[in-house]
Amino acid sequence: MPLRGERHSDLVRDEAPYFKSLAELDVWFAQPHDKLSGVLPYQPRPDIDGQSQSRGKLLICHDFKGGYTESPSSLCYTFNFWPLCDTFVYFSHNRVTIPPSGWINAAHKQGTKMLGTLIFEHVESQPDCLQLVVGRAAHVVRDEKIPISQRYAVVLAELAHQRGFDGYLLNFEAPLPYKAGHARALAAWILLLRAELRARIGPHAEVMW
Repeated sequence: MPLRGERHSDLVRDEAPYFKSLAELDVWFAQPHDKLSGVLPYQPRPDIDGQSQSRGKLLICHDFKGGYTESPSSLCYTFNFWPLCDTFVYFSHNRVTIPPSGWINAAHKQGTKMLGTLIFEHVESQPDCLQLVVGRAAHVVRDEKIPISQRYAVVLAELAHQRGFDGYLLNFEAPLPYKAGHARALAAWILLLRAELRARIGPHAEVMW
């Protein structure tokens, strides 16, 4: 979904298309950022007479060449079936992947939600996976009692609000070092993220995991 021309307006520019770590996300959050006003808001499709309210929904999650790499104005992967798709996940293997404004606009024009990705892969992701829940690095956990902080729920909700997308796919593939206690804390943290997204974006906000 390339944007026409070069030197795009700050209303649609994506100054950081992804973050490789929570530390990089922290650096972004510490700086002031205006909302991208050139991104179209999500508008749900109107109800169709005779259509069942219990119909299935279609999610598209496409892992393209190990991660999307296009610049805002370059030719890139295209998707031509927005009217059939309820939710599209913009996926890559960076810690936090942000859908570009051109993709968000294309989805929102057709009543499709656009999600970013939060991913933890391999053993090297374990420190960030713990930090996500406790809210700070190098936290000492004893007896599998993991404190839960809303810090990154707030940060990720603000990122989605600032860029104009609708939520996140959460992909956890790293071992949880504190096992059952970590899993319980993570499940509780996801509820915080969902609440922050709905408060910041609206009731249509979505978290999938």
